[in-house]
Amino acid sequence: MTSPLIVFPPFLLPFQGGLFQSPHTDENDVQTISHGCNVLPLKEFSKRRKQQQQQQQQPGDTYYLAGSYDPTMMTVSFQQGVLKQ
Repeated sequence: MTSPLIVFPPFLLPFQGGLFQSPHTDENDVQTISHGCNVLPLKEFSKRRKQQQQQQQQPGDTYYLAGSYDPTMMTVSFQQGVLKQ
């Protein structure tokens, strides 16, 4: 069974690049993983993003933990401070 894709309106999240952790697992061959990435708490991501903008750098493969998704219960919870007020 495939979990449904949940798309949030961009105005809900403070930045692009929010990822959701999930207990879902796949059986992927290691050869299918092309490269790694950094997943940071929002506060650290925000600081790094500001530094990158000041230095006119591309964000690269850095994302922030926006919350959790439970595919069995079909629930989403957000990390504190992630939702825009």
